[in-house]
Amino acid sequence: MRLLLTGLVAWVAVGVTLCTVAHGVADGAAFIRIWALPAVAFVAIITAVCADPSRKVVPAVLAAVFALAAIESVLSLAQRTVGAAVVFEEYRSPLAWMARTGRSAGTFDTPLDLGAFLSMSLAVVGLDPKPWRRCSCAVLLTLGIVCTGSRTAMLLAVVLLLAALFNHRTSRLSEPVLAAALLAGGLFLATSAAAASLFERFGARGSLSTSARELALHTGLQFVQARPLTGSGLGFSYRWVEANLPSSFENAYLSLAAGAGTLVFAGLLGVQVAAVLLVPSRPRFRTRSIGVVAITWGFAYSSYGATNTFGLLAWSFIAVMVAALVQRPEGGSSSRGELRGSRRRCPREAGRALR
Repeated sequence: MRLLLTGLVAWVAVGVTLCTVAHGVADGAAFIRIWALPAVAFVAIITAVCADPSRKVVPAVLAAVFALAAIESVLSLAQRTVGAAVVFEEYRSPLAWMARTGRSAGTFDTPLDLGAFLSMSLAVVGLDPKPWRRCSCAVLLTLGIVCTGSRTAMLLAVVLLLAALFNHRTSRLSEPVLAAALLAGGLFLATSAAAASLFERFGARGSLSTSARELALHTGLQFVQARPLTGSGLGFSYRWVEANLPSSFENAYLSLAAGAGTLVFAGLLGVQVAAVLLVPSRPRFRTRSIGVVAITWGFAYSSYGATNTFGLLAWSFIAVMVAALVQRPEGGSSSRGELRGSRRRCPREAGRALR
């Protein structure tokens, strides 16, 4: 754990130093505000877990994630059904998205922020020990994701649900029930006129978005090739793209590499991948998938450098993953492993424990 936190501090120090030396104090301050500040959530959650001997922090965090995700999903469904921002008529962003595209944004600034939150929450739902709650939350969150119209979120939801269904640890009656519920919901959405425009995101409308993103990708790579070590400056890249392209980079890591250089980009990706791979104990796939989804979104969304919203979400969910691995709730798979070990050491005592 100290290695992760040390790596995070080193990344922030290198990023601030390089941005300040290469592009001025304003760029160094922008790096702290846009890129480093959201990582405070990671440090706060990990610190709280490590300082909690009673192991009550992780279940509380998971419960909070379930509740918030359920509320956002219900609001997403309501926005899509009514065709308005519901309780946010005075709030510009959700109202604008519903008016222009018909895509739900919940309480977030954009549908992509909501899609990222719900897909990362869907990975967390797999940790719930109660099958009925796990299944109901998965169905609700999946429907909320569909209402965002985010192709990345929908594809991640499909991957997560298929992984849960075929994971040998989850071969229970609840999983076929979940599969049947998702199939029924999918058929309903596929035949619903209200959902038709959302699935157009994979058709002509989606191809326009994809073309704009490809153009932004090639432009961003050219920025990186021009100044691989120092970058072009955090502000310059975004101003140029906004003035000359129909889409932003839609890639947090590329935007950082173009703005601050490949060394800072490699540091960010390295710390996050290390959080997935180097955490203590032997994690289940479902736990690691939380961090994998967060990192995947970093390649598909650029709000790391736009609003801080996605940066805060990504760091928070990676911290939830690490916390769930460091301090698992009692009764998890680790306790069964300890029981098997005690059975080998003392068969009689283990037999009594099983009875």
